[in-house]
Amino acid sequence: MVPSSSLFSLTYLSYLDLSFNNFMYSNIPTGLANLTRLSYLNLSNAMFSGSITTQFFNLTSSLRWLDISCSYRVPDYLPLSPYLSSTVQVRSGVYYSYLIGGNLSLSSLNFLLGLHNLRELKLSGVDLKKTSQSTKWAEPLIYLSNLQKLELSNCRISKFQSLEVLKLGFNRFQGRIPQFIGALQNLHILVLESNFFNGSIPWEITKLEKLQYVDFSSNKLSCPIPENLNGLKMLKTRPQDGSILGFFISSMFAAVELTVTMKGLLQHYVIVRSYHSGIDLSYNCLTGNIPTEIGTLEGLPMVNLSHNCLRGEI
Repeated sequence: MVPSSSLFSLTYLSYLDLSFNNFMYSNIPTGLANLTRLSYLNLSNAMFSGSITTQFFNLTSSLRWLDISCSYRVPDYLPLSPYLSSTVQVRSGVYYSYLIGGNLSLSSLNFLLGLHNLRELKLSGVDLKKTSQSTKWAEPLIYLSNLQKLELSNCRISKFQSLEVLKLGFNRFQGRIPQFIGALQNLHILVLESNFFNGSIPWEITKLEKLQYVDFSSNKLSCPIPENLNGLKMLKTRPQDGSILGFFISSMFAAVELTVTMKGLLQHYVIVRSYHSGIDLSYNCLTGNIPTEIGTLEGLPMVNLSHNCLRGEI
């Protein structure tokens, strides 16, 4: 696609979908900036490459829906392989794979700063490895006050490794829980309660050795609970030292707080110790059997699986 394409003279255009084409690894055209009335723009898996610079510069007041994803997930690509072009790249995982539909990368997310009316943003497959090296790489997302759905799967995000507490409860997040959470190896507390997450619980979460409390309650999660729970080493034994979770700011200690629902009662911990742990998956649509390996998590004082569709023997 060339920058002078006649498509960019359609200044009254509000809906543009160019997804799943083959633009032969060309750059996303700067001519998109002429389409100042666009509210929906889908460029996903259209074999674009390069980076985002000024392509969306003039879309600040109109754009509501933006998808520049350049990979899509399939449970098993082998049956599809006879029908795929020899140029299609595949990034294989344990339980599913990604078919690569482009080669976009970002050095920062600053292009989002003016897009304050965005409702949905999909960047799955966009290479954010360089972006995420900065300590404040995700800061532009804070200014998207109307954002309701964000997808960052398969983005090679690498700069959240020091994160110990992630609490995003009581928001309006939709879609699947992002797999990059499995890369947060220092995570102790993960709270995503009361959102609109759907699909399955990412198996990557079972690799978080330091995870002591997870709350996915009141979402729309379905499918069985992941089977392999051996990686949750913090929950396999009850710590005896009771070390406090928190950090120092100058000479002041900032402790982590946590609210837990147990036996219908809210328990609020002003100080969270290493033995304050639990799993709350209540009020979802989870199916299948309760994993037998949950019995190996001997450090768990609380498990809430109520109001699901679980079955089988206990």
